[in-house]
Amino acid sequence: MSMKSKQLKPKYRRSFQTVLEEGLWPSQGLNPDPEQNSRYGAIAEVLQGLPDAAYAALVKKSDTFNWFIPEQETGAGIMPFPCTLPEKTNRAAMAVVLYLSPLLERRGFKSVVGTVAHELAHIFLEHKLFGAEDYDAQEEAAWETIRSWGFVTEDRANKRFFQRYHSRQRALYKRLEVVSKVGWEGE
Repeated sequence: MSMKSKQLKPKYRRSFQTVLEEGLWPSQGLNPDPEQNSRYGAIAEVLQGLPDAAYAALVKKSDTFNWFIPEQETGAGIMPFPCTLPEKTNRAAMAVVLYLSPLLERRGFKSVVGTVAHELAHIFLEHKLFGAEDYDAQEEAAWETIRSWGFVTEDRANKRFFQRYHSRQRALYKRLEVVSKVGWEGE
């Protein structure tokens, strides 16, 4: 959806301009165009379509995380990220970064939307993913949350993507097992 468009899609609850003004849009880069690539388009889709309560909660948490959306051409670099100071003084400062890989550009748009919504759900639910003993439970809670937000087809698209991915991985492993036993082309 173009930023110039004033009419909202029926499933949108707020305009792109509102998202820009309320501070949830990624601040990195100079161009706030959701048509720039699939990741920015998916961010716009999610932030404009979130239920009001979830959106308001994320606006309140917007200073607790940073977006990192590197361009495909970015090979390496140094990015400054503000840190959230820990409540306990004997802990290191942490920067919560929502990373959206350039590899997402290779996926279907609904899968990218599902991924963005899923990662925002972790922030909404205040998950502590690193070193969490209940990692699997947190993952399922994030998927349940995006479904409750109305991103059901996007959840399905993500599941289909990973089913295909894991199927290809299993086929590759089987091929590598054969090759390791008999050598390339039967050598």
